[in-house]
Amino acid sequence: MAHRARVLLAAALLCAALTGCTAAAGPAPAPPSAAPPSVVPTIAPPVAATAAPMPASEPVRVTIPAAGVDTSPVLKLGLAADGTVEVPSAAEADRIGWYTKGLYADLVG
Repeated sequence: MAHRARVLLAAALLCAALTGCTAAAGPAPAPPSAAPPSVVPTIAPPVAATAAPMPASEPVRVTIPAAGVDTSPVLKLGLAADGTVEVPSAAEADRIGWYTKGLYADLVG
């Protein structure tokens, strides 16, 4: 008999939880008004720029702390005599280079 009472109590609690019954009910929601408020779309005026953008600048240092990289100055690299992309020499293999013939070159000069 005790088992049956526990099952009924559990079923009643589950039913109350699923239907949202609570001991302290809040105030009833206000009924909707007859006419919704009118909505007037507005367009915000454009915001004027307050400062001129900075000109493009060349990279001078690269740091990647997680990889232990901290190098400067950055080598300026272009094209080799045979038309391939220039790479640092063996003596400068530990330095980072910047390809000067890319999009960046179009921006600065």
